[in-house]
Amino acid sequence: MKNKGMEKLNKIKEIGGLTQAQLAKMIGITQGALSHHKSGRRKMVDPVTAMKIIKVFPSIKLEDFYTDLNGNDNGAA
Repeated sequence: MKNKGMEKLNKIKEIGGLTQAQLAKMIGITQGALSHHKSGRRKMVDPVTAMKIIKVFPSIKLEDFYTDLNGNDNGAA
């Protein structure tokens, strides 16, 4: 299930014209990890990864990673 945080991150990637590898490097995670999160293969973004993303992109909030695109709480926060 995709969440608001990854959706916002994807929009930042597109607007900035970044590759997945560039975005992963900025955040400090591997491209493979980013790919798994973006595709939904990893259902939840772990708190450490979420904080790395928030540090680079403060417009994304912690609760965005635990809310699906329909506004439902995924119960992880």
